[in-house]
Amino acid sequence: MATEPACPRWFNWSKQPITWTRADHPLVVDNPGALALVVAPQIGGYTLHKVLMDGGSSINILYYETFSRMGLTHKQLQPSNTVFHGIVPGKSARPIGKIYLEVAFGNSENFCSEIIPFEVVKLESPYHAILGRPAYARFMARPCYIYLKLKMSGPNGPITIEGSWAMAIECEEQHVKYAESSCAKEDLLAYQEKVDPADPTILKKPTPDSNPKFQPAQHTKKVDFVPGDSSQQFTIGTGLSDK
Repeated sequence: MATEPACPRWFNWSKQPITWTRADHPLVVDNPGALALVVAPQIGGYTLHKVLMDGGSSINILYYETFSRMGLTHKQLQPSNTVFHGIVPGKSARPIGKIYLEVAFGNSENFCSEIIPFEVVKLESPYHAILGRPAYARFMARPCYIYLKLKMSGPNGPITIEGSWAMAIECEEQHVKYAESSCAKEDLLAYQEKVDPADPTILKKPTPDSNPKFQPAQHTKKVDFVPGDSSQQFTIGTGLSDK
């Protein structure tokens, strides 16, 4: 008995081909691949200008400061069991909840929108949000980190989203400051764990007796700068001549 072939289930937006050609090439490309892809989609009805497209992230993230400024409330959050790593060095982090928001790319003539889940996190970041692999998959989007552009299918043909070079540089500089501040806080906490603030003991400088590296060398002798005048002397090896 012949088996009926399985009918393929096509993903949304998979019909249109997405290609990169020289027509997409910017006039100037400095240090290709050095900058992150930062775009400005509409999320929850607001245009957010600092959204990182991160193909290495397995989740989409909405930072709590952005969440609050958008007028969203804790009542709109759903429970989240997600635990993620990599944002805080050496530590895992848990979201305060999950929220589903509409994300739209394009313009009034040609746009694409999808409902995307976001993990809401209470962490400092220069970005408003991060769109990871789940968002790439939902939009069938293709990034170009050389040109700093993003392409996806739309109802009236492919949509090209320009990444912002200025925002990418600004966020990179702010990210360094956040990282340095976070490391300083971690160092302070580590110091406080090891040092008892109630201990009045005053730290003392090491003496030559306690540090053999600063012991006087053996087989040395003192010699007068002026013969017969011991008020000014220097030290030489015993094997050296005084003259």
